[in-house]
Amino acid sequence: MNRTIVKALEAIEQYDPTDGKLDLSWLYLTDEDFKVIEPEIAKLEMLVDVNVSANRLQTFPYLFCTMPVLVRLNVGNNSITSIDNETPWDVPNLAQLVVAGNPMNTLPSTVPFEQLEFLDIWDTEMSSKEIIRIGKLVSYNCVILTGTTSYT
Repeated sequence: MNRTIVKALEAIEQYDPTDGKLDLSWLYLTDEDFKVIEPEIAKLEMLVDVNVSANRLQTFPYLFCTMPVLVRLNVGNNSITSIDNETPWDVPNLAQLVVAGNPMNTLPSTVPFEQLEFLDIWDTEMSSKEIIRIGKLVSYNCVILTGTTSYT
């Protein structure tokens, strides 16, 4: 396990809050060369902002799909090829999602598009048809950053 995660988890285990919750609102693990995100990170249930960009993740870290207060999730610039269409997203506060720089060609309909205010799909392999499909799913106030390596 990466020493950054070990330090964070040690701090969590030593912390004894009176209200029973850990008040850690952000987690930035960028450029750490991770291939997977350790499941123990799910203990950080009060995360609002997660950035695990610029690693070597090949699968989407689904443990972030069940964080009730998560607002921003950045999994950009990894090697994620897809997001499972069967995974339910229980992130009622998610407003920003960054998947830019991953070789994925679609986003499943289970992603909570209607609540997003910002969606970054820049430099993916999504076709213009997929981008139009996504554009129809998001709310009118959502900013979508596009630009793909595939223009078919």
